[in-house]
Amino acid sequence: MYIGRFNQWYSWDLVYQPDQILRDLMTDISSGRGILIEFVPILFTIQVFGYVILSLLTVRSSK
Repeated sequence: MYIGRFNQWYSWDLVYQPDQILRDLMTDISSGRGILIEFVPILFTIQVFGYVILSLLTVRSSK
């Protein structure tokens, strides 16, 4: 499945090229291809939900 081109940033880009990262983000948001922007919060929500369920199951099984 082809979603599109991903921006490739490195950790040092935050120090040396923060303006380029900001431009890339603004271009992605304004282009109407917001699937990548929406993907991150959806994945985060799924991971938090899974963590809560696993921690509840772990607490109950240890009692």
